[in-house]
Amino acid sequence: MNRFPIKINKSEIQKIDNLLEFCNEIIDNSTTAKCDILYHKAHSYCGMDCNKTFEICEEIIKLNPQYIKAHIKRTKCRKRKDSIVQLTECENLLTKFPNHSIEIKFLRLSILSKIEDRKEELRILLNELLKLTDLEVENNYGELAYGFDKLNMHDKSIEYYSKYIYKNPKEDFAYNNRGVQYEKIGQYENAIKDLKKSIEIIELSKRRDYEEDLNRSKRNLLRVEGKLISQIDDLPF
Repeated sequence: MNRFPIKINKSEIQKIDNLLEFCNEIIDNSTTAKCDILYHKAHSYCGMDCNKTFEICEEIIKLNPQYIKAHIKRTKCRKRKDSIVQLTECENLLTKFPNHSIEIKFLRLSILSKIEDRKEELRILLNELLKLTDLEVENNYGELAYGFDKLNMHDKSIEYYSKYIYKNPKEDFAYNNRGVQYEKIGQYENAIKDLKKSIEIIELSKRRDYEEDLNRSKRNLLRVEGKLISQIDDLPF
């Protein structure tokens, strides 16, 4: 039997290629959408069930190994278990995701801030991050503030908590933490103002889990008010 070459219409091939590309795009968008939904769910568990957050992040990474937010949140969920493992994971992420180095370095900053014997390493990293532009660091003012607190650089910590509060005026923890920084430098009136604001925000939020944060800010307020009274009593008149 004679075999004749089949004539292929190039325009038809292009149509098929376009269709395949379109289908792949739909699949990619569908996967991304599912990952976004799961990530939102993982985020909702933060602070309540770290293990559940970790499990959901693992599920996201199986669906899309390039979903960097899930990698970062999964590493954060280890914070109560093993900080050294967290730091190792950060190094691995820096290798795998060089285009996300800023986010990963801020993750590393939050980990180092919790380890007492790594303060020199923390200092070096903070100096490196301070060379970034305001646009590059504006989503991480809280991490910078916390890092400076751990180095007893309370004025710098107040500066970055203030920047964080300007962008997030309804975050009670930021007022609480800035109030504690004011306390550490003896500015008790500013501390009391911030701690009262923290309590006000918590009480207005009507969150179900507000009691622990509310008691924290109230304890801090009582302590600072006691210091202010002692300071007044010590005045020589």
